[in-house]
Amino acid sequence: MGAISEIIKGVKDITEYKLQANTIKLELKDEIILNIKFLKDVQSNKAISDERLKEVIQHLSIEEMNAYLISKYPKSFICRKKVTEAVVGKIPAQRLLTGNQVVDLEELCRRIRRMIKYLKADFDGLKRPKQNALNIKYYLQVARKLI
Repeated sequence: MGAISEIIKGVKDITEYKLQANTIKLELKDEIILNIKFLKDVQSNKAISDERLKEVIQHLSIEEMNAYLISKYPKSFICRKKVTEAVVGKIPAQRLLTGNQVVDLEELCRRIRRMIKYLKADFDGLKRPKQNALNIKYYLQVARKLI
């Protein structure tokens, strides 16, 4: 009976991981979609005041990204995809495709989280905060396609 009970325990663990991973995935997807909606007014050809841009930036959330990044569950349960040319498509985020490092959802979320934290912390010190916000929007769009 020892082997059977170990198999059952293993299946229960995998099922629990999968359920929790799906919950994390859905919450992360909701946060990404919400952040994209906040950034919808930020477009390269549309004028937006610095005051409004600052308000938009303050609304951006990274709570679910933090939860995902510090979760003890294997990140591959949440998303195995990598950033490729097909995923990026027409989104102006080609910087994700350059370099030697393969960008997966975990790395992409780390970059987005870092960009949002930096933009919130030093908004007034940036020369082009609108461009930084646009880059965050593009990265979020890529992350949404990965999920």
